[in-house]
Amino acid sequence: MRAWTDLVLHLGCRTTNRVEGAHGVVKDYLSTSKGDLGTCWETIDEMLAIQFGEIQSSFGRSFMVLEHRYKDVTLYYGLGGHMSRQAMNFIFLEEKRARKTLCIDKKTCGCVIRTSYGLPCACFIAMKVCHSKPIQLDEIHPHWHKLYMGEEESNEDLFSVVEEWSGIQERLKRVPFQMKLEIKEGLRLLAFPETTMLSPPPRTVQTKGAKKKIKSTPKTTRRIPSSWETIDSQHPESQSSPRKKSSQPKRKGARIGISPVPVPNPYLGFKKL
Repeated sequence: MRAWTDLVLHLGCRTTNRVEGAHGVVKDYLSTSKGDLGTCWETIDEMLAIQFGEIQSSFGRSFMVLEHRYKDVTLYYGLGGHMSRQAMNFIFLEEKRARKTLCIDKKTCGCVIRTSYGLPCACFIAMKVCHSKPIQLDEIHPHWHKLYMGEEESNEDLFSVVEEWSGIQERLKRVPFQMKLEIKEGLRLLAFPETTMLSPPPRTVQTKGAKKKIKSTPKTTRRIPSSWETIDSQHPESQSSPRKKSSQPKRKGARIGISPVPVPNPYLGFKKL
């Protein structure tokens, strides 16, 4: 079946029994085949209110929430808050495939997601990555950046920027040269957003939590070696050979430089009988 559905634009809906699916959801909410008109009406009205709330919630998340993997990436510049998160996920998967295979050839890519979903395919994304350019909204099917219910009031026939452009030209004649350069830079960023001079910070800025303390060097009680100890360590061959220890045991309590006091013999003062 995919061999046929991948050749047409279906925007992700490949089922042939959408009515049967909706009928199954209604039966789950009713939970019984017996009931009067009032009970069934209230149940179906509650079901539609819940579905409407879920759709509005998904639109709100697409407007407000931007995942970290899309931040500070040139490819997704300008897409956050302007298209559905599901479409962003589809593009992210195609980007992974493009970076893994580096497929620029259309035959290798297949361009299935562009044909069936109206989203940039792997070969298109590979060209964008090679030239460091972002994906534009007009390169995506309008289905994916319609984040509202119902019909939008369009006044395209009355849209014009002639008055504003004339005002900008008149102001450029009056302001100093430095202000002209600033206005020109603002217009350039609007016309060519991929050439912006803004860049992400060189390192991740810590925005939450207390500042981590830097560990100081471990303290030690070892003294700094003297000059002669340093020289001896550098020239170990010049050191004198260590003295041999005496085999005689030292007397306990002996002092250096003082001879021991002789002990008197008690038998020296008596004559032998």
